[in-house]
This record gives sequence, C-alpha cells and structure tokens, in this order.
Amino acid sequence: MTDPSQPVIQDRSRPSWCRPAGRLRHLAAVLAVGLTLAMLVACGTPPPAPAPVATPPAGTPRLLLYLVIDQGAYDHLVRFRPLFSGGLKRLLDQGVSFTAMHHDHAPTETAPGHATLATGCFPAHHGVVGNGWYDRQAKKWIEAVDDPEDDLSPRALEVPALGDWLKERYPQARVFSVSAKDRAAIFTGGLHPDGAFWLDRDTGRFETSEYYADALPAWLEDFNRQDWLGGFFGTSWEPLPAVAEVLAAGTYGIAEVPTAPVADRFPHRLGTVSLGPDEAFYYSVTATPLTDTYVGRMAAAMLAGERLGTDDVPDLLGVSFSLTDIVGHRFGSDSPEILDTLLRLDQTLGELLDAVDAQVGLEHTLVSLSADHGALGNPEHLAAGAHPEAGRYSPEVVRCVQATARSVEETLGHGRWTAQETYLDRAALATAGLDRDRVEADLAQALEACPRIEQVWTEAELRSPAVPGEDPAGELYRHSFHPERSPDLTLQETRFTLAQPTVVSGHGSPYDYDTHVPWIVRLPSGLPGVVDTPAKTVDVAPSLARWLGIEPPPDLDGVDRTAIVEATAKARKPETATVAAP
Repeated sequence: MTDPSQPVIQDRSRPSWCRPAGRLRHLAAVLAVGLTLAMLVACGTPPPAPAPVATPPAGTPRLLLYLVIDQGAYDHLVRFRPLFSGGLKRLLDQGVSFTAMHHDHAPTETAPGHATLATGCFPAHHGVVGNGWYDRQAKKWIEAVDDPEDDLSPRALEVPALGDWLKERYPQARVFSVSAKDRAAIFTGGLHPDGAFWLDRDTGRFETSEYYADALPAWLEDFNRQDWLGGFFGTSWEPLPAVAEVLAAGTYGIAEVPTAPVADRFPHRLGTVSLGPDEAFYYSVTATPLTDTYVGRMAAAMLAGERLGTDDVPDLLGVSFSLTDIVGHRFGSDSPEILDTLLRLDQTLGELLDAVDAQVGLEHTLVSLSADHGALGNPEHLAAGAHPEAGRYSPEVVRCVQATARSVEETLGHGRWTAQETYLDRAALATAGLDRDRVEADLAQALEACPRIEQVWTEAELRSPAVPGEDPAGELYRHSFHPERSPDLTLQETRFTLAQPTVVSGHGSPYDYDTHVPWIVRLPSGLPGVVDTPAKTVDVAPSLARWLGIEPPPDLDGVDRTAIVEATAKARKPETATVAAP
C-alpha cells in the first residue's frame, strides 16, 4: 500500500491514464463492448440484459460540494481567518486543512489549475497547458475552451475528470458546475457533465453552449428573469464595515495602492451615466464581489432545481468563485477590495452550506475547497517593504526581449521565423534549413541577459527527462509541457517579478506564492484537523473519488490522501483544531 506521506515517482515509460496509451486502452474496451452488442443484434440474438444499477457502498456521501476559489492564495485564509464568520470559518473549523498543498506545474493559470484539480493529472497529460495557446495548424491564438463546433466546450481536455469517473461508476449520478468564468465552469464539470453554466458579463445572465444543451433548464430561465444583478443599478460598491475598520487600523497587511487617477478608492461606481442597466453596467457589476454572491445563489437554485443529493447515489455540484481573481488583478492581493471580496465570499459560502444542509444534510455531504493558483502581491508595495528586488515587466524588459529576438533573427538570416509570442514558425525554420533546437538554444541564451528573466526553457529541454539536481522550476514546467500546444520558449521571470505589466497583482510563475493554495476537506462527520504533510493538487481528484466509492483510474499523477485525512480527523478534537501558518 502506498504511504501517502512519501512522494510517488512516476515511471514515465509505463502507459498511464494521464497519457494517451491508458486512455486508448479504456476507449478500446468501450468500443469492443459496443461492437459485441452490435454483432449480437445483427445476428438476431437479443443483447444481454442491462447491468444492474450501481449501488454505492454504505455511508457514501450523497453530494460532493466541490468548491474552487480563483486566485485563492493560501496566505489569505491564514491571514484573514479571525475576520471570517460564515462559510470559510465553518470549513476551517469543521474541515481537515492541508497547510502545504501546492500546484506542481507552471505556468499557474486558471484553466490548467481547474483542469488539474478535476483530473488528477498534470497539464502535460490533460492537455490544458494555459488559458490559451497558439494553434500551429490554424496559425492563430485560441482560448482553451474555444470550440468551432459548439462555440465553447471542454474538448481540449484530453482525459476524463472526476465528474466523468462518477458518472461511469454510477450512471444515474448527476454532475453540474457553475462559475462566473466559462473556462472555470467548463473544466470543473469535466467532459460529460449534465450541465455547465457561466455568466454572460454583458447581460448578467447565466448561459451555456450547445455542447451541453440546446436550451436552458426551466429553473435557470426563472432564475435569470429575476435579474438579481440589475437590482444594484443606482448603487455603488461600498466596503463592508469590517474592511473600513481594518483599513483605519492599518492591520492584516491591507493597504490602498493607487491604480489610476480616478476611481481607485471605495466607493466604486457601477457602470456609466445611463438611464437603465446596460452592457457597461453589467460588465462593471460583474467585476465586483456581488457576482460571487450571485454565483452562490445560482448554485443553490441549481441544487434545488435539479434535486441534487436527494437519493443514495452521489451527485457532484462544482462551484468556482472567480472574483478574487478579477478583483486581485485590478486592485491587488493586499487591497481593501480583496479583503471585502473574501469577507463577502465567506458570507456566500455560509448561505450555500445552509442550502446544502437543508436539502441534503451536511452529514451526507463531502465538501472540498481548493484554488486554481495563488498570487503575487503588488510588486511596488513589496519593493517598499521586505522584498526590494520585487518589480514588474517594464517597457525596458519588453524592448530587450523584442530587440534580442530581432538580433538573433538577423544574425541567423533567412527572414522572419517567429509565429506569435514565444512560438516559432517551425515551417519557416525548416524551409530556411535552420536547426530548431539550435535556434531555440541561441534565443534562450540571449534572452537570459534581459532584466527580470531568470531562465528561458526551450522545447528541447522540456521534452527531455529532468536532470538530477536541476532547478526545481524545470520540473514544474515539464509537468505542463505538451508537444503540440506548449511554446517553443518558456520564459521564467525572476522571483517577485510580475510578468503581467497591466495589472496590480498577478500569477503564472513557478514560485510558492503562485503555487501554494488551500485544500480543505469537510468530511460528513465534521471532524477537523490539520495536515502538514506536503501534497499536490493532483491528489485532490483521486482522494475525492475514494470517498465517493470510486476506484480512481490507474496511474494518475496524483495519489490518494484519504487515509491521512481520516486519521487526522479522528485524532483531533474540534476545539483544538487550527490551521498552521506557512
């Protein structure tokens, strides 16, 4: 039996569910069954009786409430814990908390983070290597959820997710997901959920795509007609009293960082001068924490409308809260606005837990809360404090990268052979007779002389096995390397460098402030505890599967952590449980 406290070293020469060979074996088995049935029917022999309905083991939760916080830095839950009084407090008080949970891939972005949590596989294996990538065949940039057939879908996902495992084990199980962001809802739901819904920021209504259904369910049409966000027309985003008190006291590391000459302080306007809710109003209000409250209410409506968790077969309700990311980018991860967002999320989670308790009973519910990535704080704020080396990609950095690329192009000759961003035009290189590995190496060496560039990883390096003793960041980038989707050059910035020049706070690096996220598991027993053993976000899906009575697919990148969670919960009493600081 695998010791969950010990690292698992994958033998990458073996076929794995997270890699094509494992998936093809499963597909071949499914096709073989279908072919056998077809032959029986063609020969006049009646097909065998359908398999009996799967019965969950005794004590299996009736509902998995699967929660993700976008840009949910672990530091936020630790730092602001004394201010929580709602759902976050309940989960921290009644759940088992991992203090050393990290994403083990880079870049750390929304789409790959959600896909990793849902599949138990690294981006290199589930295929979602970023929020988008350059499609070398179409010769254009595409978003991870783009689908020319159905507009938006999870078709970029190359492996099944937790919801798919659940429906395979229990065909009568139901899987739904919702988020303000399309990519968060889509990858949380997996390949074949019963529904995935996200917010249209121009109308304030929830929508889906034809991949899932031709029309919205009646309960969602009724919910949309209420126009809950439109009710805030004529108001502004005001801070909660607790936020004003913290700001006045100068505590919890909260500071106002000007982001623009106008509208960079509370209260924040909603929309522009208009006589009614319009696109500008809805787009504005959906950039406030009111939207997370709206998502929570929609999740409660979905819970009731679909009667989730009301029988013995487990269902999955996935909810991703996006406003910590939207607000964090705009105002910073140490801003009064981010604190207001988290305190409102705390209230929203409390309301959602109450709804689950009323319909299902928390004693029949498994709750998981984690995050798709963390965040780097405002670099100017950090530079004025404990990290004078902090900074961002400035015009100087941009000029250096561009000038260096042009210089290498001119030195090698044969015209332009770059495609987009850090992707090379491989066809142009081949036509010019240039060795792609050599071009990559020359470019990488030259770019590493630019300020704020720690290292440049080439495609040739990332497709090769790791070198013992190598910079650990290399392994994280390898865990995201996909030969068809990843760039030819991957730029790793120096520590405490914000690579997104137009936002206040950001993410994407291999450093701990971007990889360190919470994982709280509230068991039906409600027994709390703390796990200090290092763990990875690929461990989430296989662990949740075990609690749902599902045998996880073989050879996932993650490992089952149920034993250590249950042992920790039994060993701790509610009144003594705490969350250790990092």
